Amino acid sequence: MRSVQSWQLIVSSLHFEEQFTYINTNVRKVGCMEIRRCTKADYDEIIAHIEDFWGSNRTLGLHHPMFVYEFGNSAYVIKDGDCVAAYLFGFLSQTEPTAYVHLIGVRTAYRRRGLAPCLYDHFVTFAQAHGCTELKAVTTPGNNESLQFHQA
Repeated sequence: MRSVQSWQLIVSSLHFEEQFTYINTNVRKVGCMEIRRCTKADYDEIIAHIEDFWGSNRTLGLHHPMFVYEFGNSAYVIKDGDCVAAYLFGFLSQTEPTAYVHLIGVRTAYRRRGLAPCLYDHFVTFAQAHGCTELKAVTTPGNNESLQFHQA
């Protein structure tokens, strides 16, 4: 599923190239759920239940509302009915053809269902459609789970 343009994924100090496929769609199905743009109500739900996504509130300060208000066209959610199951906040550089994955969160009850990779691919599609040729995701060097995810 990942071909067309060469992308460089940067996770901390790790570099490698990967191929991605362009899919021309704004809404994608994930099983019986859909990927959609994050709304203010979705953002409020994420903040109210931050511990269900991250196990604690340690990332709360990284969830700035600008990701919905200023970069809302690159903030996505997967909802199961009225419940946000997963989300991705990303943005595009204003000076380089680079896209950034800022946060990907999956609610505990929805893990291991492939939701995060679906959001990632959806964001890549969006970024490619806007001329990006590089993808960056920054995490801490000791966060092995995050490093493994971004390298997959």
